[in-house]
Amino acid sequence: LLRRDYGTLQLYSGDSSDAEAMLERTLHWLVNLGSEQSANNPVIFAFFLVGCSSMLPQDSRARETTSITGRRVIVASLMFYIVVFHSLANLPLSNPLHFAIHSRFWMHPNLLAFVAIGIGMSKLSSTYVRRSKKKAQCLAVMMALMPMHSAKRGFKYSDESSNVHFDNYARSVLEPLPRDSLLLINWDQQWTSIRYLQECEGFRDDITSINLSMMSYPWFGSKHSLYEGITFPGTHYTPRSGSGFT
Repeated sequence: LLRRDYGTLQLYSGDSSDAEAMLERTLHWLVNLGSEQSANNPVIFAFFLVGCSSMLPQDSRARETTSITGRRVIVASLMFYIVVFHSLANLPLSNPLHFAIHSRFWMHPNLLAFVAIGIGMSKLSSTYVRRSKKKAQCLAVMMALMPMHSAKRGFKYSDESSNVHFDNYARSVLEPLPRDSLLLINWDQQWTSIRYLQECEGFRDDITSINLSMMSYPWFGSKHSLYEGITFPGTHYTPRSGSGFT
């Protein structure tokens, strides 16, 4: 897909005049970082604040080093992404589905935030080591327990080993179809679940599945050769006149 096909970061095609502004979207990201991403552990969020603070310029007279330059690049990259993305994004976050789609784009700033968390942990641990051996030991135990707590909490909410809803759905769509059928399908859940069964498990691979959304782009004309035995009446599926078809 090309950028002009899929659009920009402004994914909402409706009226977004009442959608959240940049500052409100940034606040949502901070809340998510301090709750879901930090396993509701305020200590982890405190490490993030300390890490960001330590990466900011402290003394203009200090000698510039590779480490200092790298940290400033991390902070600048994080701020740039947050400001640019949240200024362009227009999905209404009051809608849970739109919020979930919007939050997918937080993976990039979250990676940088996790680096800041690590730097904050290092900063505080080195400070405690110099002050007291006992405090350093307590901090080491706390740091060991935090990922264990996050893993336990995350596994509880992320364990989908018994979730077979999409498997059952895809099988129920494919099973009753006659052999060598042509299946025109749309939407992420239907398309990906069916393609997974066909490509990864070899289930009903005699059926040719075509995504209607992908078929609506002009470049689909170059993909006709992938579908042996199928003759398309035009280059791509479109309600408009031209070389396409409806």
